[in-house]
Amino acid sequence: MLKTIAKAGLCAGVIFLSPLGAAAQTAPDIDFSGLLANCQSDPLGCSAALNAALAEIKLAQATLPPSVVDGLLGSLATVAVAAAQTEPTLGAALGDVIADISETVSEESGVGEQLAEIAEQVSSGGADEVDLTEIGGSPA
Repeated sequence: MLKTIAKAGLCAGVIFLSPLGAAAQTAPDIDFSGLLANCQSDPLGCSAALNAALAEIKLAQATLPPSVVDGLLGSLATVAVAAAQTEPTLGAALGDVIADISETVSEESGVGEQLAEIAEQVSSGGADEVDLTEIGGSPA
């Protein structure tokens, strides 16, 4: 499943999306709202669902501009943090997912280290202290 998506950019460590002109890129069709709903309804399957989405992004990584991949990863990290905020018992598992995301973002984005810090914070039970707008905005 592929769809046309917006081009991602980076401003002050915040991943944001902006409309893409005529040169649209294709990316995995990941339903981030659906992932969050899945995590809320099936906490035990949350980590596996997020890891599957991460694998899909990694598979497409070679054919997409780094900024687009980083945008997808920012949205996925946002879902992981939001899920940890609603289900604190998932902190350690979701912290691991965020750590994997931090290792996948492009070096040019400059957010890998910030995501690694967020991963540690989520793993230690501090997900509620993470501002979702700092990593990608609304999980929806």
